[in-house]
Amino acid sequence: MTDSERVKLIEKTYELSTNALAKALNLKSAQTLYDIHKGKHGISKELAEKIHAKYLNINPTWLLTGVGDMFNAKPSNELDKSEKKQGDTVTMPREVFDMISRLTETILSQQRVIESDIKEMAKAFKKTKNGNCDAGIANAV
Repeated sequence: MTDSERVKLIEKTYELSTNALAKALNLKSAQTLYDIHKGKHGISKELAEKIHAKYLNINPTWLLTGVGDMFNAKPSNELDKSEKKQGDTVTMPREVFDMISRLTETILSQQRVIESDIKEMAKAFKKTKNGNCDAGIANAV
């Protein structure tokens, strides 16, 4: 299996586009992956390390050489502690990730609206001359 085929298999297995895989690996651009697809160069040790750090169950030997199985022989709960250093990495279906992303954007958008409304209310309170209560509220905001 060629380097190109291995990268494409990773994309297929994790249901990622080339751009999405590049983003998941924190690459500056997807060009490196596209060059591998085209056979311009192979998988570098540095790229293999990034892939293995993100996807602990991928066999690094297979990744670099094509020898062996795609996935580690040991179950993920038996991986060496040195392999578990990426404790904040979570694998989830694409649909779940997309839903979390949409909900996060919705929450942030609502937060911006609320903050804008609070500023408008503070301005309105400052303009009123209905006593100290309104001014106190406006100054607190």
